[in-house]
Amino acid sequence: MQFEALLDGGPDRIYFEMAAHANRMAKKLREGLAEMTAFAISKFWAKTLYGRVMHGNDASVKVLEKNGYRFLEEEFGAEDDPYGNGMRVYVYDARA
Repeated sequence: MQFEALLDGGPDRIYFEMAAHANRMAKKLREGLAEMTAFAISKFWAKTLYGRVMHGNDASVKVLEKNGYRFLEEEFGAEDDPYGNGMRVYVYDARA
């Protein structure tokens, strides 16, 4: 499991990437995302959080959606896209 929080794009936005390497880790990933989201909002006063997942990573998409993130856009050509298939970007609006 990997979480990477990047303070980028301004003081009220946090970008992160997530990956789970085994199905049995889905519960831990879900709990970790909920905790990370709450921490970012309470400690960094983040108003908007973005999550990026590799295209085709349906398990991580479900985790994001169950935690209140909604699909924003697809991103192609990113340097950190290991397979070149694109990334799906999700957003969490803490003001909602």
